[in-house]
Amino acid sequence: MTSPVTDIVSVAALHFAATIGPDHWQRNRPQPIQLSVHLHLTPLYLDTPGRSDDVRDSLHYGHLAKAVERRVGAKEEQGYATARALVEDVTDAVFAFARDSGAEVGGVVHAVCVILSLPKQILLAEGFEVELTTRASDWIARSTGSDAGSRPGAIVRVTDLVLPVLIGVNPPERLAKQRILTGITFFEAAHTEDMYREVDYPKVVQQITTASHITFLLTDSSDDRLIALDTGY
Repeated sequence: MTSPVTDIVSVAALHFAATIGPDHWQRNRPQPIQLSVHLHLTPLYLDTPGRSDDVRDSLHYGHLAKAVERRVGAKEEQGYATARALVEDVTDAVFAFARDSGAEVGGVVHAVCVILSLPKQILLAEGFEVELTTRASDWIARSTGSDAGSRPGAIVRVTDLVLPVLIGVNPPERLAKQRILTGITFFEAAHTEDMYREVDYPKVVQQITTASHITFLLTDSSDDRLIALDTGY
């Protein structure tokens, strides 16, 4: 997310169904999704509704949720090619909602963070998440065509991935693989449009899970000393 000094209007855990390329069974069909939206506003912007106790003095979170629902619903038949495409589309909808509600983008609105969670995207993983924070200045430049090539980097997480791993240095410990749960986080760098290449994260994870065996590092907790490194990956 962006700077913690901003005021934030958040709508968390909106549940929809959407087609986002193939699911974990390689089928193009609607899958459950969860969306969270964080609208970062200029500091003290929420003081007025805080004093009046009237949501109409703020950006109405109920209307924000409806704007997101309408945008995702509009692609019900067409679907999205990738998770990032959905996140970028929702980001556009949130900025447009703020602008149409009278909040100046780039003045009142500093940034929009959208987090998409997909429980059916990665086989053997509990979840797949894409988090994208877009600054107002970048959105304005892209939407007006003055700098259409800027793309912020995303944070992509694979959670509770089941991996078969050989752990240990003693022969009995290496007779069979153990099932472990792990998480993987990818930090994408910001790109210009001509340099950006979509990463096939399901394919990357598949390559990891189907490797002959996974590199595993054992350390001594007292001094972080290297004990053993299996380089058979």
